[in-house]
Amino acid sequence: KDIGRFDFVIIDEASMVLPAMVWFTAGLSKERVVICGDFRQIPPIVQTNQQAIFDVLGKDVFEKTGISENPVNDDRLAVLTDQYRMNDQICRLISEPMYQNQLCTAESRVSTEERALPDPFSNRLTIVDTSDLWPFESVNAFFSRYNLMHALLVRNLTWHLHQEGYIRDEKDLAVCTPYAAQSKLIRKLIEPEEFSSNVQVGTVHSFQGDERHSIILEIPESHGGGRMLGQFVQGVAPNFVGARLMNVAVSRAQENLIVLANLTHLDK
Repeated sequence: KDIGRFDFVIIDEASMVLPAMVWFTAGLSKERVVICGDFRQIPPIVQTNQQAIFDVLGKDVFEKTGISENPVNDDRLAVLTDQYRMNDQICRLISEPMYQNQLCTAESRVSTEERALPDPFSNRLTIVDTSDLWPFESVNAFFSRYNLMHALLVRNLTWHLHQEGYIRDEKDLAVCTPYAAQSKLIRKLIEPEEFSSNVQVGTVHSFQGDERHSIILEIPESHGGGRMLGQFVQGVAPNFVGARLMNVAVSRAQENLIVLANLTHLDK
């Protein structure tokens, strides 16, 4: 009642909005509603173990209306195919599996990288395989995964990049990990360093809508703690929540992506 009514309402980042909230907000419009968002990114967060509740609240408006099942032939959908954030090599990592090769790098995209990462991380994509170190994964009281060896490696990697003069402000580098426990551990290890205020550490959910010149994507799964892989690395089909989380994590990087993982364990 305090807000009033409008002729035109635009709802942005709609993939994360609960369907009931989309319905309520759309009801503020007298004439037209435009819903913007990426249904290949993070879905609504619903903290429940009851499937019936999740079926009602846990699906975004795109899935509720059937748009996400066959987006190519749906007249209700206007697709923005040119992206300006990522280097094309990073864009191609997600374009085929998530967007049926419709997502392309705009020809007019201007590089945001004024300086390259130091070797051996200067390529657009670098994979740090921790298999030979036999890192162990643990879980906390809330069943959130963490990996001390990986956390130490991330701390040392960020320290090295700072020593090489790469980290100058908060837009240069961020560390993204799927689990809150691992995020908290990495943040605690980096905290005493002078560059800590310029390196954001967080879960994938905290990065939707954000971007950094370089992203360290750390995947804790390894020997030990969890009896099975977490949903972050289980997603195969583009509509699976794990695939959508991975899509968000990868697409935060503008120029360089560093992935740190125990590849032997993941392959098994």
